[in-house]
This record gives sequence, structure tokens and C-alpha cells, in this order.
Amino acid sequence: MHELLVHKIELEAQIIELQNNNALVEFMRDQYADLYEAAAAGFISTDSKGIITEINKPACDILGADKINLIGMSVNRLISGADQKRWLLFFESALYAKEHAGKSIILALNSPRPTPRMVHVDCERKYLVGTGVALRLILTDYDKIKHAEAEMLSHSIEQ
Repeated sequence: MHELLVHKIELEAQIIELQNNNALVEFMRDQYADLYEAAAAGFISTDSKGIITEINKPACDILGADKINLIGMSVNRLISGADQKRWLLFFESALYAKEHAGKSIILALNSPRPTPRMVHVDCERKYLVGTGVALRLILTDYDKIKHAEAEMLSHSIEQ
């Protein structure tokens, strides 16, 4: 009976430790999700075929569409016809070329506006267990970059 009681106390201590660890993991997951959704850049995760598997709010804002409509869509459908070939070469290089690290591209997006929306795209290759190669695309609104550069130049001229 004494051994069972000791074992019960040990199990209860392990349960408390597991609950504390679980609470910490949930807290860290929530912090990551908040950071991911509130990032200044848009993040898109794709599989090796270019299908969007994850996307954050800033990327949705840049693309002008809702998350529900973008998940499962091919990134190719978002790129302007004039930039399709460049995008496909960039995408293939990102998937397979060893020397791709650190490369980026500026692309025009499909847009109902008279002037296309330009985005700067950085890319990171990831290896996911069970699914293979995946890509994380980091989108920055190119118009915002140009505006920030012009503002910086304006301030440096004034000084």
C-alpha cells in the first residue's frame, strides 16, 4: 500500500510538471502566432509545387485577398503574366539550386488596378519531415520600400 501511495504521489508530480510544460508550450505558440500575424512583412509558406500552405495577415493585405481564398492556391496565379517566366525560374532555383541562398526578386502581381502592384520577394528553403522541400516567401510591398527610400533621401538632402 505504501509503494502504491508513493507511486501515486510521483505520478501526480509528473502530471503537474507536464501541465506546466504544456502551458509553457501553449504560451510560446501563442506568442509565435501573434508575432507571425503582426509582422511587418508578409509570409507565405508553399509546398514544392508552389501551393500556399500558410499565409499571414500582412501577406493577405499585400495580395488583397482573404486567407481562406489564398490557402491552397498556386502562387503562380498571383504573379502577373509578364513576370511568370521570371517567377518560375526563381521558384525552381529556390527549390533546387545550392547557390540560391540570399537571392530575391521583384515581381508584379495580378491586379485590377491600372498599374501593377510590385512586391519584393525573399525566399528561404525549408525541409519538412514527411513533406519534403517547402519554401517560405517573405513579401514586402515594393511601393513602401520606394516611399521609405525617397523619404530617407529627402531627409538627408535637408540636412
